[in-house]
Amino acid sequence: MSESSTAPILCAEMSMQVGEPLMATASRVDVWFVLETDQVFGVEAFAEVQLPDAVRAHLAAALKAVPQSRMQLIRVGKERPKTPGYSFFVALGRDVDPLLYKFQLADYEDLLKIDLTKVAAGDPQYAANLSDEPLYLICANGKRDRCCARSGLPIYEAMSTYLASIGLQHTVWTTSHIGGHRFAGTGVFLPAGICYGRMDPSAAAEFVESYRQGQLLAKYLRGRGAYPEHVQAAEHFIRQQTGFTGIDTLRFVSSEAVGEKQWRIVFAVHGTPHTVTVRETQSEFLTFKNSTDTSGVRVPQFSLVD
Repeated sequence: MSESSTAPILCAEMSMQVGEPLMATASRVDVWFVLETDQVFGVEAFAEVQLPDAVRAHLAAALKAVPQSRMQLIRVGKERPKTPGYSFFVALGRDVDPLLYKFQLADYEDLLKIDLTKVAAGDPQYAANLSDEPLYLICANGKRDRCCARSGLPIYEAMSTYLASIGLQHTVWTTSHIGGHRFAGTGVFLPAGICYGRMDPSAAAEFVESYRQGQLLAKYLRGRGAYPEHVQAAEHFIRQQTGFTGIDTLRFVSSEAVGEKQWRIVFAVHGTPHTVTVRETQSEFLTFKNSTDTSGVRVPQFSLVD
């Protein structure tokens, strides 16, 4: 394929055709702000959603003040009646003791009563809002890329059906862009910030039950938002070597640059240090990040250093 090749109909199909790996492609996020809306997601969902000016400024200030934070908009599907008001969540996706806060808003102006930077810092003032339920967000932002609606909606519907069967239908939502729509269908499971790609609707029960049991589905894993890409890659390789799939089995310890685009990374595996060295290069293949692209790009790839 040449640099000027015409874009494929679907970027997700091209990514699969060229054999692009899923690993180490999760968006880097420590704090997820998640706000319910009844509006259709736009191309730039947060910029385009209709909110009172003061509320938009309040959220924007929090995004600026809180490092590695991200704003997600969520909607209920057609199978679930819209309840009065709006749900708002803050997920602290750290790798040790991730937390999820839930707030029920009568209207958007209720957000002005919440000190978002304190919530993001885990301030005890908001302990009453802590939730022990999971939050499953499935990207269905078709206006951002058609792959997301095409692949995301069937996954959302399948997970919603399964979750309804166990009384947890309220924990799954469609969401605005989470990054990497060439891996559609994509989802992020909070509060741990586990990012999946190329999700299969037939595996809906597996996705739910594995996360509830603290396990990962390696086949679909893009990475964990709390880690930069090279650390996500290291986690992938260590899990390959050890066979461990428990989310909490591995704990990140350190990362040290040991050359150009090369890092020595240590994870504790059941408390025992495990070290790998990974190198970043550019892919030999070309891929398309969007279904509207007109030329291919090379993307970061990671490998183990002997």
